[in-house]
Amino acid sequence: MALSNPIKTLKFHKWQGSGNDFILVDDPHFEPQLVQHLCHRRYGVGADGVIWFLAPNRMHIYNPDGQEAPMCGNALRILAHAKKLKTIESSQGMHEVKTIDGQLAVSLGQPQLLSEDPLIIDSGVRHLVLFDGDFDHAPQLRTIHDANVNFVKILAPDTVAIRTYERGVEAETYSCGTGAVAVCFALRMRSNFDGPYHLEYRSGDHLSVVFIDNQSFLMGEAVCTFKGEIDAYWDTQGDQGSRISRGGNTALRENVDQCRP
Repeated sequence: MALSNPIKTLKFHKWQGSGNDFILVDDPHFEPQLVQHLCHRRYGVGADGVIWFLAPNRMHIYNPDGQEAPMCGNALRILAHAKKLKTIESSQGMHEVKTIDGQLAVSLGQPQLLSEDPLIIDSGVRHLVLFDGDFDHAPQLRTIHDANVNFVKILAPDTVAIRTYERGVEAETYSCGTGAVAVCFALRMRSNFDGPYHLEYRSGDHLSVVFIDNQSFLMGEAVCTFKGEIDAYWDTQGDQGSRISRGGNTALRENVDQCRP
């Protein structure tokens, strides 16, 4: 096996944003080929994705399938909390970070209506929004519409229950920031109410969305659960791709204060 890099120690922090969990790395030499193995919940660290931070404020986000995602609302929130940022740069431009009603909020810009029937909204990525239907059909709908799939139940004018099936993860996630924004944009089209809207997930997690000057802002909890290091090497020439070394890995669980990068 021809190694492009020798075995090295990769340091990381594990964060969750309203149950949506990510591995945060800030090594400038990080190899995205490692993403699938890092996200594997049996042989890696386990996560819904990897956030690669490049100073001073650049974010790359990768899905568990190894593909770079154009946007992730919960990843934005996590990075804003972790690095105390006022702005974050992504492939879609600059995102403002501000405090709203005592909560840290990140801007996902102005969503775009792509289709009314079916209702598809671009909130950084494509989301199908359904106000009725069977969640068991989500994988099929994801393929048909090439979009994340959101099933919504209205509980009150400003509150909904939501379940989201995410592309790239290919499963239901505990919460989805871009999905929350897409759903609230759909509600706003019906009512002209700017929010805040409150979203409840089956996991018990919550997100909130408010619109200010037509810009969407996402709010919710973000917690560092542990930090650690893992021995890794990658093969960019062989058939087997990047791997996580099976030996010598440590996950150092710390309290939240000690968990800050």
